[in-house]
Amino acid sequence: TNAGFPQNTPAPANYFDWKAQAKSYTHIAAFRRQSLTLASNGEPTRLEAMQTDADLFPLLGVQPFLGRTFQPSEDNAGAPLTVVLNHSFWRNRFGGDRQIVGKAILLDGLKHTVVGVMPAGFTVPGFETDVWVPFAWTPQGKARRGSHFLQVMGRLRPGVTLAQAQSELAAIAKRLEAQY
Repeated sequence: TNAGFPQNTPAPANYFDWKAQAKSYTHIAAFRRQSLTLASNGEPTRLEAMQTDADLFPLLGVQPFLGRTFQPSEDNAGAPLTVVLNHSFWRNRFGGDRQIVGKAILLDGLKHTVVGVMPAGFTVPGFETDVWVPFAWTPQGKARRGSHFLQVMGRLRPGVTLAQAQSELAAIAKRLEAQY
């Protein structure tokens, strides 16, 4: 387990099938750890990053301190590259510059537009991070079943029990196992 949650690393195609078929959840979000290099004046800095989809922040019920979080369209390959900053990282690295939203930073040599800063103290349980970047899913990436690297969490719909949600996911998994 991680932060009290059972560990499971589903493949992207399974995640997208769960997301499309599961009715027990208001939101289902995928994420994974990633290391990125921030290039700026001076030495490059290694960052802890979380690659995620646009549903993560609504799932956790959190609004940004500045700007916005990710739009669903930013989850796809070819979308403009965006980044959301952790509050303490923003304060320490950018001096709490309230004009940071809309500015570009270089992550792994690519320009990412800062779209938001999260509130002080916000973290995804068990996953400390400096920045969040959206997945840039290609159709081929979404269809991958053999590469298991995602972390997934969901928010239950009101009135749905954990047992009901687990039963629903087990039925979906059984259908996917028979199909693939």
